[in-house]
Order: sequence, then structure tokens, then C-alpha cells
Amino acid sequence: RDSSASTSVMNSQRLQFTTDDGLSLHYKTWNVDGAKRALVLLHRGHEHADRWDTVVPSLAMPDTAIYAWEARGHGQSPGRRGFMEYVRDLDTFFHHLQTAHGLVPEQTVVIAHSVGAVIGATWVHDFAPRIAGLVLATPALEVNLIVPGALTGIRVLQKLKSDATIKSYVRGSWLTRDHSAAGIYDADQSISKDISAKILTELFDTGKRVISDAEVMDRPLLLFSASADKVVKRRAIDALYDNYGSDQKVHLTLKGARHAIFHDL
Repeated sequence: RDSSASTSVMNSQRLQFTTDDGLSLHYKTWNVDGAKRALVLLHRGHEHADRWDTVVPSLAMPDTAIYAWEARGHGQSPGRRGFMEYVRDLDTFFHHLQTAHGLVPEQTVVIAHSVGAVIGATWVHDFAPRIAGLVLATPALEVNLIVPGALTGIRVLQKLKSDATIKSYVRGSWLTRDHSAAGIYDADQSISKDISAKILTELFDTGKRVISDAEVMDRPLLLFSASADKVVKRRAIDALYDNYGSDQKVHLTLKGARHAIFHDL
């Protein structure tokens, strides 16, 4: 990301779609009128759709619509967070885009970041959509919990208190080398700095499941790692790539980059 890039967006709208359990979730659109192709953007686990506003101008391509969802419990979207709920919501969202905007799966690429990348990968694994391609950016397949044995403790905590949350240690400086972008992240009141114990354990378990069975995934894959990423562990990303079933796959490591590659220098 060029930190001097314009923050203006083209033909942006904030809209809503209805989930299978009746929630009205938000999403944003750019450049929809007359578009023949599409990008679908999935934000990080702590974030919301407006975080893409500074990124979209750099992603813009002729005749390409851009859609950014806002997962349940994030930003302006209501509802209690849950990992597999996210995955089911994503499938509903995709069908909504086809009905409401004429999105064509075979002309659509999904770009997913961090926890969003695990949601996207799980959706591709479980629902087998015929999308044109999948871009996974620093997927949180195995979160770096820092403290040895932390995951075991979190599992116990979650059993004792089903709605327990874990305080995130991540601050803007962990995510990007861009001091301005780091400050914006830390000041954003719509970003949840906590994560539920339930989602964290589901994230680990689902990541393992998808990695172990990734040979069935046949959509073209572009995978990004960041060489200075302290938020997620590289070994799980490498394992997904090694097991991934498509011959059309590329794994790029961004030298010096931190976890939030779309907001890094």
C-alpha cells in the first residue's frame, strides 16, 4: 500500500443482505454498474468493511465490481460471532450477490485476509463454489498465541464460560510498518480488540481440518505470506500450500511486510 494513495472511493454504496437465520448484515460495493467481473473482499477477524476504503482504489480494474462484506458482529452488522456461522453467511452472501447484482462465480475472485482468509478457504473447501480464483493473504490458520500451552488453557476457559473472550495483544505497530496506518488502526473504535475463546478454538480446529483435506480444493490459488508476520505462524500456511489440490497455485512472501499487508508500505 502506498500511504499517499487517495482515500476516495468510486461509486461506493453500503447495502444489506439477509442471512439464513434472519440477520441483516452489511456490505459495501464499488463500481458495480456495468461490471463484467468481480472481486469479493473479506476483512480481518477484528475489522469491518470500511477498512477497505483506502485499499480499493489500488485494486480497481476496468469492468470489475468490488464487494466487501461485513461479517456478523463486526462494524454495523448485528449478531453474535461464530466461525462456522461466518462460513454459512459467506455462502448466503455469495448467492445474494448473484441474485441482486448479477455476479457470475466463474468471473469472480475472492480476496480474503487473516481470519477472513480462513473463512474463505473453509467456504471453498466445504461448498466448492466455482469461482475464478482465491487470494489468501496472511491466513490465520494457526495464530501465534505467544504463551506456551495457551490454546489448552483457552479450551478449558471456553468450557467453563461459553462467552469468554481473550484480550488481543495485537496493536497497529504489529500489523504494519506504516506509522499512520498503525495509528488509524489503534484509534478505530469499530475494530474489536478482543476475540471470543469459542472462535479462537474453532479457528484452530477448522484450519487443521482444511489443511489436512486441502487436496480436494481445485480453485486457482494466490497465497501471500509476510516475512515479518508475528500474528500467525508460517508453518500452517506452508502446509496449506503443499496440500492444496490445484496445479494453479502460487505462494509469494512479501519481504519485510507485517501481518496487515493491505495496510503496509
